[in-house]
Amino acid sequence: MIDQELLKKLKENFERGASQAKIEDTQLVFEFLKQLAQENEEIQEILEDANIVVGVNVIDKDTSFWLKAKGSDIEYGTGKVDNPTFIFEAEMDKAAGVIFGDIDPTQAYMAGDLVIQGNLQDALAFNDCIVVAIEIFEDMIQDL
Repeated sequence: MIDQELLKKLKENFERGASQAKIEDTQLVFEFLKQLAQENEEIQEILEDANIVVGVNVIDKDTSFWLKAKGSDIEYGTGKVDNPTFIFEAEMDKAAGVIFGDIDPTQAYMAGDLVIQGNLQDALAFNDCIVVAIEIFEDMIQDL
């Protein structure tokens, strides 16, 4: 079951918008994805054969964070990660926009606002997880 306090914090963050997001706020999205992956079949199916290691470099904040997804097991943290399968680089507002689902990553990539290095299939799978998680999140918060 998804932690209700986490849902409330995320709802507040989403209401403020990605442009106001901090690094800690992106970690809340990752925690939601971690909890969701334990119980949602659609997320589990996307990650079924995955071994994704995402490195996120926030270039205007000189900081990094990461997410690892192996099947439905998800870990995340701050700092650099060893051996990422892909690296996602952007300014904080663009990175948060993608993670919060406000910005289409393909358009951001094409516009040069987002740099992806490494395995693009893993990047697409990661994006699929984020899209599905946000849809589920929006359904869940209607009752809050």
